[in-house]
Amino acid sequence: MNDLKLIGHLANDNTFSSSNGLSVLRNTIAVERDYLSADGKKLTDFIDFVVFKAPADYLNNYAHKGDLILLNARVQMNSYTKQDGTKVKKLEVVGVDTKILNSSVKKQEVEVLDDEINIDNLPF
Repeated sequence: MNDLKLIGHLANDNTFSSSNGLSVLRNTIAVERDYLSADGKKLTDFIDFVVFKAPADYLNNYAHKGDLILLNARVQMNSYTKQDGTKVKKLEVVGVDTKILNSSVKKQEVEVLDDEINIDNLPF
């Protein structure tokens, strides 16, 4: 089974494109390792990924640099030949589904919205 689950923060702004109805989003997810280095520091891997179609639209519309996401993905091996004849193999993480676990929207902004609701004006 080719099933990969990553939880981490978006390391960059989204790179999004759409052509002929196919949405493509590329970004990097920063994933902390579950152990410390010899000098006691946290280690983080920065893993490039790509998502297509609806998950790409979802991340593009709602996720921003710094947001914590869950990326359900698969790993695939791509190969191609460069113009100079060199053969290249590239391991690619392809997102199948995503979920935003927290947003970079500041808590104060949400609290201001809550304060603006007048309970007396609700129809129920």
